[in-house]
Amino acid sequence: MQRERIEAWCELYNARLGSVFEELDESGRRADRPLLEQAMQRIELGLSDGIIVAVLSRFGRSLADSTAHLARIEAAGGTFISVQEQFDLSTDHGRLMLRHMLAYDEYESDRIRSNWDEARRRATARGVHNGPYAPVGYRRRADGRLRVDYRKAEHVRDAFAMRAEGASLADVGRYLRASGVRTGRGTMVWEPSAVERMLASRVYLGEIHTGPYVCVNAHPALVDLVTWRLARHQPARRTVPPRPGLLYGILRCASCRSYLTMWSGRSDGIDRMYRCARKLKQRGACPHRAWVTASTMDALAEDLLFAAARRRPQIARKTQAALLRAEGDLVVAEERLVRYRDNDRLLEVLDEDQYLAGLAVRAEAAREATGELQYLRSASAGVDAIRLRGVERRWPTMDLAERRAALACVFDAIFLDPHRGAVEDRVWICERGEAPSALPVPGRPRSPRAFAFPTAARKLSRQRRRIMAARRHGWDDTEIERRLKAFINGRDVFPTPQQLIGAGERRLYDHVELRGGGPLWASRLGVSFDQGKRAKLLRWTEDRVRNELSAFLADRDQWPTLAEFHACGKTQLWRAVGRLGGIELWADRFGLPMSNFRGPHLAWSEERIETELRRLIAGRTAWPRRREFSAAGLDGCYAALWRGAGVPAWAKRMGVTPPPPCRGGRKPSRHREPTASTPELVPG
Repeated sequence: MQRERIEAWCELYNARLGSVFEELDESGRRADRPLLEQAMQRIELGLSDGIIVAVLSRFGRSLADSTAHLARIEAAGGTFISVQEQFDLSTDHGRLMLRHMLAYDEYESDRIRSNWDEARRRATARGVHNGPYAPVGYRRRADGRLRVDYRKAEHVRDAFAMRAEGASLADVGRYLRASGVRTGRGTMVWEPSAVERMLASRVYLGEIHTGPYVCVNAHPALVDLVTWRLARHQPARRTVPPRPGLLYGILRCASCRSYLTMWSGRSDGIDRMYRCARKLKQRGACPHRAWVTASTMDALAEDLLFAAARRRPQIARKTQAALLRAEGDLVVAEERLVRYRDNDRLLEVLDEDQYLAGLAVRAEAAREATGELQYLRSASAGVDAIRLRGVERRWPTMDLAERRAALACVFDAIFLDPHRGAVEDRVWICERGEAPSALPVPGRPRSPRAFAFPTAARKLSRQRRRIMAARRHGWDDTEIERRLKAFINGRDVFPTPQQLIGAGERRLYDHVELRGGGPLWASRLGVSFDQGKRAKLLRWTEDRVRNELSAFLADRDQWPTLAEFHACGKTQLWRAVGRLGGIELWADRFGLPMSNFRGPHLAWSEERIETELRRLIAGRTAWPRRREFSAAGLDGCYAALWRGAGVPAWAKRMGVTPPPPCRGGRKPSRHREPTASTPELVPG
């Protein structure tokens, strides 16, 4: 109709109609309409003499924008004609009337918008679903509200449950299609995008969202908040090969809380170790990377698992409690997010950037809570798939994935202290529900933060009970000796690691390494230990080491340092001690405490360091030299300084001038002043 009126005007005034632009579904309030811009460019290029519209409101409904467009037309030498209003823009009266009509059109547009906005607000408050069709699983009532379509609702719930358990969007679409469920448009085509839109809709939580207006509990919900969140939070699947190592994903570095990865120095897999790989990452490097021999750590983890398998009811209760706690955390995080998002008063006291920053923090907390619940659900699913009952009997026939799943049924994390010592003294075991929250995982990096081993008497006693149970359940010396004798079977040479592992005796090899090493057991069995470079230790037996140490340690009240071994010509004895059980074992046998250079670093706490430093620095203004520490017998204190906050931080704390940095000398990994809130950074 508008085109007919324009053509009639052109025929009446003998004007030639050039290009015709028909705008469909475009608001007259927009100043950047593409077709209007093309018409303006034709006038400015001289291709057209002006613009003709049937009604003035079709040109624009904004006084400022329409006036700007008319100024552009006049500047280009063009003309503007409205067929209905018949304005004469060559006169002042005509231009005045044009401005009045444009202002009235803008007022009319504002009135319509306000009425429509008020209608949407009232409809949303009543719980009316303002959409072209009812969502799948619902039907629209006569008053516009939704009611449950029970025939489809069960399939919708199953679709959410499938997605929450890890099914792909395509699998969910195939299920809905096989169940005869049609989309809201009435088709059977369930594309992944359609499934994703359905799973993302909050209408299935009983909510109605219309623009800025929200109505909670507008109709019965089909799914709960936890299931809806899990279905929404499924991460993209990455086809990456599984990481080697039995304890990958469980063993963590106590200095930065990151995973320990497997590293092997040989192609045959012998001499493997777990080590913290956090060198240079986006959120910082590990200040003190931990590492441990894989054979000893795997053997301890297996014994811990087999001992915990006898407490199956307790593990099941812990798993259930952890799931309930994670679900509660997710509900709380989601409620905080919704309350913040729907609080209009916040916009009155916060600017836009502050509001968006707060919204991002709460959304990230909800995502983290959802990820934690997903991890717990995926791990606890192994309780049903891989029963702990009989796990020790089935262990040799289980593959790596099944063994990891069995370990994940029991342990949240095992933290490894970076300092040297017996592996049982360096680990902190976190069973189901005991690990700290917000641990770094692949795809969710975090800044390195040390894990301080708890000091509460109840927790320490629980850790000791677990280690003792693992020792009782694991192989003792008698069992290891029996199995080794059966494997050697009269030969006079101790088997190599390749022979033990190749014969399927990986666990025997791990326990040999855990309980002293090959040379110690070769000495006990009276066989040769001929394995390459280690053959020079063949002449050292356990009895000889005991006799040599008895004479060397006479009249000593502390285990000697390496320098003392060297000074007395006992270097070979020191090496034999390391091979035949380790320093900790022999120091314990002779009842001597170890210096701060070896074993668990229990000698130098922060309080003792400060006491000795104040005694040494008394009356000084400059930091003492390294030789002064040695002369005062404080070598251990000096080493503990560098393992902790570093000399510059301690010099600042003592109020003296720090030493100048020397070229080529050892520099601290970080400069941070020790405080009472970070005791884990100074070995206690």
